[in-house]
Amino acid sequence: MVNDLGETDGPVRTPTVGSRPSSAVAAPDPEAYAIQPLYVLPQDGSDHGLATDGTISRSVAAMQQWFAEKTGGSRLRVRSGPVATVRISETDAQIASHGAFVRDRVQELLQLEGYDDPYRLYAVWYDGTSTFSCGGGAWPPELIGHVAALYLRGRYDNTDCSQDRFSSDGTTVEINELKMLHEIMHTLGFVAEDAPHHTQRGHTSDSHTDLMYAGPPGPPFWDPSVLDVGHDDYYLTGRTDIPDLSRSVFLDPLPADPTPPPGW
Repeated sequence: MVNDLGETDGPVRTPTVGSRPSSAVAAPDPEAYAIQPLYVLPQDGSDHGLATDGTISRSVAAMQQWFAEKTGGSRLRVRSGPVATVRISETDAQIASHGAFVRDRVQELLQLEGYDDPYRLYAVWYDGTSTFSCGGGAWPPELIGHVAALYLRGRYDNTDCSQDRFSSDGTTVEINELKMLHEIMHTLGFVAEDAPHHTQRGHTSDSHTDLMYAGPPGPPFWDPSVLDVGHDDYYLTGRTDIPDLSRSVFLDPLPADPTPPPGW
């Protein structure tokens, strides 16, 4: 399974400007942390029904299946229930004009619609365009953000993101599930700069089979089948001086000492 995320030179993870402070002040019980799937449309975008026809729900189910296989049973803490469709207040062209900062602008516009819970990670299937990549995520602590996004109509260089497939059965992952998991991992703070194989701001360099791999242009292309090759960069590392997915507050069941992303 091969795909170009548009991150061969490292993702652009610049601070979001103008984020609204949340009204919440007290740290909640760890179970308050959760990933919330959203199907997001630009103001003038066509609703292709991905929230209502089961596409995103199947995608989430397939992501969970893949993740549980790699962790021995742990899943991501994802909110259940129908997937909301959210139409934001700028046109596709206005949002795409932000170039490398489409994710940042989508996050700002979602905050204006009330999607600003400080204990949510919003997994956004954005049915709009990007001229830069097929997706983007935050990367705390350098960039504290709550949106991990796929740009379903992205088009850049020779890449057409709209051709990437979704899971058809809710079990078998296709490239869109792996891309979303990749962006969620970034938004949780992985891969940390101090990890031994860290490269290109949030990626690993040791194997193209790693979910978080990024390398130079050309083969071997990203073909993810492993959650942290060698378990030395971001999962089950045994280290406490770098973020480790096995301690994440976004795991279900919760680990013994659940930890939010850096800076949250």
